Amino acid sequence: AEARIPVAANDSNEEPRMSASRARGIQEVSVIVSDHGFFPERIFVTQGIPVRVYLTTSSRTTSCFMVDAFAVRKGINPGNVEEVRFLPERSGEFRYYCPVGAIEGKMTVRAPASVSATP
Repeated sequence: AEARIPVAANDSNEEPRMSASRARGIQEVSVIVSDHGFFPERIFVTQGIPVRVYLTTSSRTTSCFMVDAFAVRKGINPGNVEEVRFLPERSGEFRYYCPVGAIEGKMTVRAPASVSATP
């Protein structure tokens, strides 16, 4: 079994959020796509570290997961777990969405933490 270490904690009660877990240098996130939206609606990852997103749907019809900023397009068939991989090469806020059902969420790509020496 792979060990998973949280990258960042959710410090707000506003909306469902998820930070990626790291396993062997890859950030992993699970997303459920439903007829009503994505869960979580907001995810956090770190720039420059590969991301693997596991996708499943509770819908009876095919759904999708798209992130134009990183050329991600993936169909999700009911009853299956789909996987998509990409490398977030720039930081910022990015929309993920599925035009089927007009649902969307936000992905925050954070710049990597810098290591500074303190005397």
